[in-house]
Amino acid sequence: MTAPNDTETVRMPTRYLWLLRLGTPLLGAGLGSVVDPVVGWLLATTDSAPGPLQLLAEIPAPWAILLLTAVGAVAGIWLAQQAQRDGLAVTAGADGLVLAHRGDDRFLDRTRIGSVHTDPRDLVVLDTDGREVFRGPAVDLPTARLATVLRRHGYPWSGTRDPHEERYRGWVDGHPDLGERTHVLLRDRRAALESGDRAEAGRLHRRLQEGGVVVRDRGKKQQYRLLGTG
Repeated sequence: MTAPNDTETVRMPTRYLWLLRLGTPLLGAGLGSVVDPVVGWLLATTDSAPGPLQLLAEIPAPWAILLLTAVGAVAGIWLAQQAQRDGLAVTAGADGLVLAHRGDDRFLDRTRIGSVHTDPRDLVVLDTDGREVFRGPAVDLPTARLATVLRRHGYPWSGTRDPHEERYRGWVDGHPDLGERTHVLLRDRRAALESGDRAEAGRLHRRLQEGGVVVRDRGKKQQYRLLGTG
């Protein structure tokens, strides 16, 4: 067991970042070593080749390899920084969870947390009333370690299944189970998702939840459950 003041953080494994940092220079070196024969083959078979490749082919092979290795190294450092910035980090402590994503840190008090689960590529935290209080991308998180850390700190880990799974229904526009105001919000949210406006979709998600409707996405379909039932 951990001491009361101990915290543990789960984030993208460091090996993924090193794979980006080291893999892209190797790719660059590989491209530099084959660019000349590739351009020659393209010109012989199709009588054309992309302009940038032709320019690289005019550079002596050792210099092309050195240049593309350097470009790959810079790209790898940038990609690793972006991956680290965009990845979700979860810190478990005695008082609550800190969820850090894209430079934004959010604290959730322990007494507010009813369950934590993945769904299916997101991390979802529900409060004790079943409201969704956090959802963030968890595809890069080591799920087994996350489960171990949360359990060790006494948080209710529900695995890969929403504890309210059986209460979700597929949204059917106009169905009498929901009021017209809810249907309007779900239509607007569908339009926001189709246009790629994630911010607007999130805002509508919050408005629906304020009205007692929790919504989630399955492919291009929306599913919902009602709060305060069951």
